[in-house]
Amino acid sequence: MRQILRDSIAHEAEDLAKAFQTLAASDDPYDVWFREHLVSVHGLTAEMLSGPIPATMFFDYRADG
Repeated sequence: MRQILRDSIAHEAEDLAKAFQTLAASDDPYDVWFREHLVSVHGLTAEMLSGPIPATMFFDYRADG
C-alpha cells in the first residue's frame, strides 16, 4: 500500500511577511529552534522566510469586510 504524507501550516498575523522576516533574523533561542524545525519538516529556510511569503492564500476571512 502506498502511503502519502501531507502537512500544512497555518499562520495568522496582521503583517505575515514582516512576521516571517522577524523570525528569519531573530537570535532568540526559541526562534532559532523553530527555524531549524521549519527546515527539517517543511523545507522552509531563513532565506525563504525573508523573501515573499512562501505560501498560497486559499481563504481570507476578515470581520470588517
